[in-house]
Amino acid sequence: MSSKLQSTGHRAKDHQPPAQGSLAAPEANAEAIHFLSNLQQEELQMLMFSETLAMVSDTGEPEGELTIEVQRGKYKDELGMMSSCVLVHAFSRGFMDRMLCGNSLLGYLSWKLHIMEQHSQEFIKFHILPMEHKMSLVKQDDQLTMTRSVKEGEEMKTEVTFFPGSSTVGFISQAANLVLLRVMAWRQTVPNNARFLALDTEGKLCYSTYVRGFPGSGSWPGENPKGWGGGLG
Repeated sequence: MSSKLQSTGHRAKDHQPPAQGSLAAPEANAEAIHFLSNLQQEELQMLMFSETLAMVSDTGEPEGELTIEVQRGKYKDELGMMSSCVLVHAFSRGFMDRMLCGNSLLGYLSWKLHIMEQHSQEFIKFHILPMEHKMSLVKQDDQLTMTRSVKEGEEMKTEVTFFPGSSTVGFISQAANLVLLRVMAWRQTVPNNARFLALDTEGKLCYSTYVRGFPGSGSWPGENPKGWGGGLG
């Protein structure tokens, strides 16, 4: 994995690429890879629909809505070749401490939920210093390119990271996660001992596992909080 960092704006400072740790890179296990390889197009097509969910606070106060759309789409690669894909679009708007916030997600996936391209955006309208996070993931030439940008006021910081294709086997993007949750709910089962890969809040690969049930929600699958990231830190 390699990365480079750029910063622009009125308070821009020089940055160096983050040092790489000595720990071995995480890898998805056989159970996770097997689960993804056995996904069938016919099953995914049954899970293509739009839904809108209400977001509420811990006290039950309404905070906005989340809309998730999964449909069949077309994707054009860097060579101009068109292919059938799973198209995921999600967006939300709401309030956090009376400040407007929201996010949007657009993802193109293969029928095995491998990422082809994804774009996401998050914003919080702080009164003094509005904040906006953007991230894009593009699979090209057997590598995954991640571009993350953070805008605080007038300052913009951008980081580009490259992941070799071999290091992203079993990777679950944010878009793939939304589809995978539907698959598990439809099957009413969670893959036992499956350890996928995801991105943490710093944009680094980490482990991701799924467990049965959000608190108080019966048998619905839920992701392990320590294993799923993909936002921008």
